[in-house]
Amino acid sequence: MKKDQNGFTLVELMIVITIIGILSIIAMSVYTIYTKRTHVSEGLILSEEARISVLGFYNANSRWPVDNTEAGISPPAAYATTAVRTIEIKDDKITVIFTQAVNDGETIEYVLETSGGSTAWDCTGGTLLNLYRPSSCK
Repeated sequence: MKKDQNGFTLVELMIVITIIGILSIIAMSVYTIYTKRTHVSEGLILSEEARISVLGFYNANSRWPVDNTEAGISPPAAYATTAVRTIEIKDDKITVIFTQAVNDGETIEYVLETSGGSTAWDCTGGTLLNLYRPSSCK
């Protein structure tokens, strides 16, 4: 006597549910990294104004401005968004401080490097993990 099998067994359903669970965990972690990198990029784009102003101030005065006001840009808190807490010029650095959208209180620091008459921004400083930094800042 032959018995027809209709549907899936319990073991087959459990295996499929386990695979879907594992794939969703991987997808969520990748998505979280992606969104944090996007928020970091937002901070780097917002800091462009500060970098341009500091470079102009440095070329005109041969020294670093002491703060945002001297550089001719908005106060640090004026740059606040969902991802960025402040952008501050201080101690020969431009510091981008992030909110909880990235990692609360972590920073990327820009330092102006001069060599042989040319200048370039180095953004490898700060406390932000390399996982969330763009490749140019690692």
